[in-house]
Amino acid sequence: MIMEKGKKQIACVTGASGMVGSRIVHCLLQKGYIVRAFTRRNDLMLSGVGMYCGDICDESALRTFINGADFLFHCAAELNDESKMWSLNVLATKRILELSES
Repeated sequence: MIMEKGKKQIACVTGASGMVGSRIVHCLLQKGYIVRAFTRRNDLMLSGVGMYCGDICDESALRTFINGADFLFHCAAELNDESKMWSLNVLATKRILELSES
């Protein structure tokens, strides 16, 4: 990722409370990006990060989260509850891709 001189770009990260997402957030902040984090944890606060709390299946919340973004890192996933894996790992990923194209 190369940032244009004088323009701070917006990077959005889903799953920011997880191992991969939190590392990406840290790296983006170090490189000077404006970072937005989407998480289902309403108790998570990350210094210097715009926090968006909600359900990854909520289209309206996702649309607000990615509006105006230059980059999107989708790291959210369900790893434990098999009954939620298809809707969260497949359908939500498909929806995020669709929204990012519009």
